[in-house]
Amino acid sequence: MEKIIPLYKCNYTLNKALLDSLCLISYKCGKLASINFTYPKAKLEAEETYYLLLLANKKISKSNLRALERGEKVNNPIEGNSIYALLSHINNFDATTNNGKKHFEDAYFVNKIPYRTNKKIDDFEFELPPASKINPLLNKLYKFFEKNEGISSNLIFAALSIFEIISIAPYKKDNIVLGYFYSRYFLKESCNILKHIPLAKYLYKNKENMNLALLKSVSEGDCVHFFLYFCDLINNCLDELAKSGSKNPSSLSPKVLKMIEKMEKGKFYSSSELLELMNLKSRLGLHKNYIKPALEANLLLMSNPLSPTDRTQRYARKQK
Repeated sequence: MEKIIPLYKCNYTLNKALLDSLCLISYKCGKLASINFTYPKAKLEAEETYYLLLLANKKISKSNLRALERGEKVNNPIEGNSIYALLSHINNFDATTNNGKKHFEDAYFVNKIPYRTNKKIDDFEFELPPASKINPLLNKLYKFFEKNEGISSNLIFAALSIFEIISIAPYKKDNIVLGYFYSRYFLKESCNILKHIPLAKYLYKNKENMNLALLKSVSEGDCVHFFLYFCDLINNCLDELAKSGSKNPSSLSPKVLKMIEKMEKGKFYSSSELLELMNLKSRLGLHKNYIKPALEANLLLMSNPLSPTDRTQRYARKQK
């Protein structure tokens, strides 16, 4: 019987299935870019915060999510503040050096950082490296990124970073959250469209498939199986974006742009206030011809983005 090697010792190879999947991702990104695709940033950050907390076995209420979007702090769970802040400043995150990990630790862990000190953590069945090898293995990963920059695809780096962070497990818990931010960095570097994908949502909803991909990788000593799972995830994310994306603001009617121009920056308006502002009488016409197109073009913020039909919904001009 062959000895099963630990996840962190797996090799990776390229095969036709993986290359085909990478090409499909590139095709879908190009297609979305050609139609000037955008996606509401606030909505994405709220959804990703929600699912990242679920991945970390924590929950947040919709009212607390709305509070985060308004720039307020929440007490339960307190990590919600950290995740939302990290997502809001994702462009400042760097996964190619240990600075990214330190940035994450400073922002995410409220009290003592739960560094792993033994070879076992809860709810993880795979063999882990000794704690003494964690930093050397991470440094080896950073050197790999540096050495192969411009040679390997950033999509491969995005998949590899999640795989390696899970496999090395620097913490007793929440390694998937760190892996997410590493992966998000490389997705951003790969393509502007990939900045908008609901990655945490799909990671959470496909946890069982992720475990199967890890099992197959460790049984064959090749993490290409995890890469295939990850690429399928990205393709599914892009399919969702294609159904729910936004229109190019330049295609909006002048009356919508006029409403945005008349709205005072930083002020939230009720539907009644917008009717008065635009000298309109029909609430239905306001929503159909003004509010809906402006939301689709990512020009408006909602006070309650997780419940678009909320009767007390208010709207603010999005500041550039």
